[in-house]
Amino acid sequence: MSHENVSSCSEPWFLLNLAALDGYENVSSDYSCETLRLAVKEFSESLQHGEEDIYQYIRDFSLQIYNNLSDSKSDYFVDKTPRYFFIIDFIKRIFPNAKFIFLLRHPLDILASYIMSFNNGSIKRFDYYDRDFEAGFSLIANGYEKYKNESYLISYEELVSQNNDSVIKELFTYLNLPYDPLILSEYKKENLSGSLGDKNVENFQKIESNSNKWKKVINTKARRKVAFGLLEHIDKNYLKHLDLNRSNLHKILMQNKVHFSLAEEIDLLKVKIRRNIKRLIGWKSFS
Repeated sequence: MSHENVSSCSEPWFLLNLAALDGYENVSSDYSCETLRLAVKEFSESLQHGEEDIYQYIRDFSLQIYNNLSDSKSDYFVDKTPRYFFIIDFIKRIFPNAKFIFLLRHPLDILASYIMSFNNGSIKRFDYYDRDFEAGFSLIANGYEKYKNESYLISYEELVSQNNDSVIKELFTYLNLPYDPLILSEYKKENLSGSLGDKNVENFQKIESNSNKWKKVINTKARRKVAFGLLEHIDKNYLKHLDLNRSNLHKILMQNKVHFSLAEEIDLLKVKIRRNIKRLIGWKSFS
C-alpha cells in the first residue's frame, strides 16, 4: 500500500458472496444457493452474450468498488482476503488479466497466528476454523499449480527476512512497477483500520522475521495435539514449495518443550465434541 501506484484496505471479502452466482455453494443463507444458480443460469440465456454478460456485470461492479477504494495514482488494488482460496477459479474468470500472488507461510506459524490473533490466545473455538485447515492448503497449492505460469509465488518467511530486498524487487518486477525502497518503512503510515485482517499489524515498527514464533505459542500438550491434526491436512505440494517435510515437522513438534494444561485439555475435548456433532449434521461453520 505504501507504493504510490498501489491501493488496498484491510480485507474486502465481498467476492465470496458474488461467487454464489457461479456455483459456489458454501454460502450461509435463507435461500437455496443451488436454486439461485439455476435461476441465474436460466435468465442468463436471455442475455445477449449469456453467462459472459453475468461475469462482465460482476467485473464492472467489483471494479467500481476497487476504484472507489483507490487513489488516483494507483495502477493496482490489492485484495488480500484469505478465504479467497475457496474461489480462485471464479476470481480468475472475473479478472483474467489480474496479477495473482500466492503467499505461503510455515504451517505451524499459521497455527500460532490463528491462536494468538484470531482466537484470543486459546484453542477453545478451534473447530470454527476447520474448513480453513482442511481445505485451505490444498486449494492454495492446487490453485498455484493451475495458474503458476501467470502468477507469482512467495513465502512469508522470505518476504519478512532481513535479506528481503531482492525478493521484493522481484515481486515489483512481476507487477511492472518501479521498486521504491521507502515502502519498507512508509507502510507504517497506511490506514489499515477495520475489524478484519491482522489485529497486531499496528504494533510492528519494522518488517522483521518472526520465524519459529510457533515454538513459544504451541507450548501445551493440547496445542501440540491440534498441531498434529493440522499437519494431516497439509497438501504435499504446499510443503514442497516451502521446502518442508511432513515427517520433519512431526519430529520438531515432538522436540518442542510443552507442558500439561488441564484447562486446555478440557477446551480441546469440547472442540472435538462440537466437531463430531457438526460432522454428523453436515454443518460447516466459520467464525
